[in-house]
Amino acid sequence: MFLSALVDVAGHARRADAAFEIIKDVRAKGFHVGIMAYSSCMGACCNAKDWKKALQLFEEIKAIKLIPTVPMMNALITSLCDGDQVLKAAEVLNEIKELRVRPNEITYSVLCVACERNGEAQLALDLFEQLKVDGVGLNPTIVGCLTGLCLQMFSYDLSLGNIIVRFNQGKPQIDNKWTSSAIMVFRQAITAGLLPSSDVLSQVLGCLRFPHDSSLKTTFIDNMGISCDMPHHPNTNSLLEGFGEYDIRAFSVLEEGGLLGAVASTSTKYSQIVIDARKSNIYTAEVSLLSTLKSLKHRLAAGARLPNVTILLPTEKKQVDLDEREKTLKLAG
Repeated sequence: MFLSALVDVAGHARRADAAFEIIKDVRAKGFHVGIMAYSSCMGACCNAKDWKKALQLFEEIKAIKLIPTVPMMNALITSLCDGDQVLKAAEVLNEIKELRVRPNEITYSVLCVACERNGEAQLALDLFEQLKVDGVGLNPTIVGCLTGLCLQMFSYDLSLGNIIVRFNQGKPQIDNKWTSSAIMVFRQAITAGLLPSSDVLSQVLGCLRFPHDSSLKTTFIDNMGISCDMPHHPNTNSLLEGFGEYDIRAFSVLEEGGLLGAVASTSTKYSQIVIDARKSNIYTAEVSLLSTLKSLKHRLAAGARLPNVTILLPTEKKQVDLDEREKTLKLAG
């Protein structure tokens, strides 16, 4: 206990080298070094953000056939992730499982955060499958990292024009790996009893955006069996369930998020409808507005009088330096 406390002092001082010297000195004097001291030493490596020393210690522990503890391994994985060695951290995870050390929520949370920081989306999905096999529960950190990575990769595919849209019973639907993964994580989080955050909800909705491609919208209209000249009939978009902007599954996800309390629901029962987008994330705000328009479209078709709609948008104040000779101020963007 004394030795462990001494190593802890070195750890809090972020002196991994001093921690190693203490253990080396004690072993040279013939004293037994137990698991507590080694665990403290791994903590010292983690505090010092010295992943190389942490790996060196791990090799020493394996050499003397000492069974590491879960907190010790979490400290090792944390030091590797802090050093942007997330691929090596994933290798270590597999090694510790072979040593019959069972990872926990902290282990997977640290790894998923590192995956998001390093853009390792596929690795994060692989870890998601592993944690289910290991019987580890989901938590908001893991879910947020996974949906955030899905949105990153979907946006990348979108920028390259790699989004495929297929027609399912005449309705356009996005066929994309990252869209499917985001929805899967969202559903499994709800099944596990987690309330999705507003950020997670927006990230899933962001993966359901259609590309802004005029030829694609023409294809939508053609699949509905309508023949018209798009440039002269811009309102044909209103005939589409998602208005040609979002996959219709986005409306189901938003409705589910509203029922769970992740986002405020907008009622269309009253004579004055207020959509408050001031604190909403962009994709949530867009789908909320489209959802309201969708509801109003059905009321209009039934011959009902439409209420007034007020949309509250976020504003920010900025000071602009203007040349006294300049008479035009461009505010776009």
